[in-house]
Amino acid sequence: MVAFIGVSYGIVKVVDNITGGGLSIRTVDYEKEDITNGRVTIYTVTWEMIAESTKAQLILGHGHNSVLKDSPLEKSAHDDFLEIIYDYGIIALMLYLGFWIYVVKQFFFHYRNDTIYFIPYALSICFFAVMAVVSQLVVYVNYFLYLVMFWGIVQAAKEGDR
Repeated sequence: MVAFIGVSYGIVKVVDNITGGGLSIRTVDYEKEDITNGRVTIYTVTWEMIAESTKAQLILGHGHNSVLKDSPLEKSAHDDFLEIIYDYGIIALMLYLGFWIYVVKQFFFHYRNDTIYFIPYALSICFFAVMAVVSQLVVYVNYFLYLVMFWGIVQAAKEGDR
C-alpha cells in the first residue's frame, strides 16, 4: 500500500511538472476559481425564471428548450429538474420523478435478489443521478437513450429469468 501511494504521488508530481504546475494550482487556488463552471449562476437565473412564471406556465411549462431560449445567459439549466420544471412544467416533473422512483425500485429488486445486474444497474443509476444534476440529460438525449436501452435490456433479461 505504501508503494502504491508513493508511486501515485510520483506520477502526480511528474504530471504537475509537465503541465507547469497546473495540478497544484487547481488544488491550492480552488477557492479563487469557479469550480462549478458557472453552474451556480445558471441555477440562480433559472430559479428566478421559474419564480417569474405564471401558474399555467408552472403547470404546463414554457415549451421545449425554453430555458436556453429565455435565459439572459443563453444557456440551458444544466440540471434536469430545473430544466423540466421550466420547459415542461410540474406535470412533466411528476412523471420524471415517477420514472426515478421506478428505476430506484428496480435497483432494490436487483439488490434484494442479488442478481448479476446489480452492479451495472447501480452504476447506471449513479451515472443517471450525476448527469441529471450537473448536465442536460433530458434535453440532449443521447446518454439518456443509452441508459433507457440498458434498463430495457436488463428488464427483458429479468423477465426472461422468471
